This record gives sequence, structure tokens and C-alpha cells, in this order.
Amino acid sequence: EAGVEIRYGRRAALADLRGGPDAADLVIVADGVSSQTRTEHAADFGADVEVAGGLYLWAGTNVALDTAVFAPVTTAHGTFVIHAYPYSPDRSTFLVETDKATWRAAGFDATTEATAWDASDTASLDYLADAFADHLRGRRLIGNRTRWLRFRTVHCARWTRGNAVLLGDAAHTAHYSVGSGTKLAMEDAIALHDAVLAAPDLDTAFAAYERERRPQVERLQELA
Repeated sequence: EAGVEIRYGRRAALADLRGGPDAADLVIVADGVSSQTRTEHAADFGADVEVAGGLYLWAGTNVALDTAVFAPVTTAHGTFVIHAYPYSPDRSTFLVETDKATWRAAGFDATTEATAWDASDTASLDYLADAFADHLRGRRLIGNRTRWLRFRTVHCARWTRGNAVLLGDAAHTAHYSVGSGTKLAMEDAIALHDAVLAAPDLDTAFAAYERERRPQVERLQELA
């Protein structure tokens, strides 16, 4: 409705947006924790990625929990912990965390390796649904390319490179236990919008954007 042309299923690199019909005055890089742009230009952004030792699995379930839940369950293989919370009248996010020894003991190293990149680890989902049956009220877990991962904490010394600017998880991550990843990205977008409208040029806008957002992001990263 605003006149934006949206192109699905197409990858773009910064080099593609420097000239020709796709030349851009401003490039907003919002491609998440696995940002291709940040990875390709890590030195320019001063990117540092810390990989956690434990593992987590992000799933859902078709029951709305009464409130947010943080709870451990010990199985024959070790202890798993859930961070779970309702997000709609009939759905909840269900995030499970464990240590490497428990993950291996349960055989999830093998199921992770056997799971295609675009599939869900159904063996793990079934195991965890049984382990957390009391919290799930007998419901099963829903996957969406769900597999075991290690959380990556992203820090960047600079959020900009030329006319490109990082936003959200591409620039910074805060552990999911504080539940603020989407909030941080939306607040980044608002601050960037305001800075670009108020500034006479991009350099000034980018400086104002980082000056506004860095203290708030760093505070949540420290809390997490």
C-alpha cells in the first residue's frame, strides 16, 4: 500500500546494491543472527560472536499456557529446562535448554546430524513432549525447522559500513531468557527511522542511531 516493491526468494549482497537498477541510497541489513552481510564484512563491522556451550531447541505447542513458565525436568539422560510462554489464545512458545552431556546421552547429537536443514528434529520433539507432558497437558510439540542449536551472542563495534546499517539480531543478540529480541529489533527500526528523518546526511543519522540504541542494547545484553 505504501508503494514498496517486495521481492521474495531472492538473496542480495551489498555489492548488488551499489549500482544499476538496484542501486540504493540506504541499505538496511536485518537478516538475523546468521546475517550474511555481517559475516562477509565482519572486520568492517568489528563483529564478535560468542557461542554458548549449552544447547537449545525452539518449538511451539497448540495450548496456551496460563503464564510464562521456567521449569526443569530430569529424565534418565539428564536435566532439561523450559522457557515457555503463551503468545495467542491457543498457542505457546516452548523453548528447551540442556547441557552438552545430556544432549549426547539422549542421542540428540545423532538426531541433529540426521535432520535436514529444512526439517525438524521430530525424535527430539517427541522425547521432550513426553518429558514435559505435565506442562503441555498432553499436547505435542510443533516444529518449524526446529533443531538443537547453540545460542550466539553477537556484538559489533560498528553497526554501519558505508551506506549499510545493521538492525536487530544482525547487529546484536540478547539471550532469549529476557524475551526481548523482537522488541530490540523494532526499537532499532524506530530509532533509525527517526534519525534518518532528522539528520542532514547518513553519517550523521547513523551516529545518532548508534548513540540512541547502544546503551539500551548493551544493558539488555548484560542482563541476559
